[in-house]
Amino acid sequence: MSTFPPPLLQLGELRIDRIEEFCAPVLPAHDFLTDLPADAIDRQRTWLTPRFFDDDTGLLVMSDHTWVVRTPHATILIDTCWGNDKPRPGFGGNLDTPWLGLLADLGVTPEDVDVVVCTHLHSDHVGWNTRLVDGQWVPTFPRARYVLPRAEFEYWQGAERSDFGHDAAFVDSVLPCVEAGLVDLVEPGYTIDGCLTLEAAPGHTAGQMVVRAVSRGERAVFAADVLHVPLQLAYPDSNSIACDDPEVARQTRRSLLEGCAENGDLLISNHFPAPYFGFIERAGDAFSLTDPAPEPVR
Repeated sequence: MSTFPPPLLQLGELRIDRIEEFCAPVLPAHDFLTDLPADAIDRQRTWLTPRFFDDDTGLLVMSDHTWVVRTPHATILIDTCWGNDKPRPGFGGNLDTPWLGLLADLGVTPEDVDVVVCTHLHSDHVGWNTRLVDGQWVPTFPRARYVLPRAEFEYWQGAERSDFGHDAAFVDSVLPCVEAGLVDLVEPGYTIDGCLTLEAAPGHTAGQMVVRAVSRGERAVFAADVLHVPLQLAYPDSNSIACDDPEVARQTRRSLLEGCAENGDLLISNHFPAPYFGFIERAGDAFSLTDPAPEPVR
């Protein structure tokens, strides 16, 4: 009899689990989000506190996690957080977390992983692509295909700037996988195992993609960094400071949220704290997360 935990979420035939790197109050709302009304926290406090906003520190609560999707035929990781031992600025730097142990707790070894999807190449989405072995960065998942948006890769390949450590992440968390011959550069519309499809979602970065999951008539979308925190549901025109093209980011966010609301697609976030996912409803010109959001299957 298996001793592994039941899935966090079952979507048709897909078992979906989550590996948390960390979840904590990390950023002041008005420093992180642009064009946010001065009274935004006060107006939304009743539903923000305590899950999504910490009154004691005055900081937004954010999670960094990886999604583990198991189809009947493959084990797939979607985005791999910051990684251990990576020299990064701020709260994501030089981490020492049990991420690999948490993967093992789900019954998955690095050799079991078939596909690693990087929705974009920011440092908090590619970190566990590699790990430090004898002073060298080597691919963590030696049998996997690393699926990267071609436009994203080409942008960072030619980038001559440094922000948030993303350029360093390209060197230590992307290029070793390229050198090992494990990378597939893909276009929007690329499908994995007949149930996961990558779709263009530009604005946060030029080549960002979301991952749409469809299985036995059930639908969900892994939203990458189209939005970072639930507060953006109430203020969908508010971008993070990390968005490269603000106007395109707003258009992409609204389009994604409108589609989820109209089609009943489950939105699965990369950075929301618990409950991590939920259904989207319209709230005038804004949106809301179904409350209570779907409880994890346990």
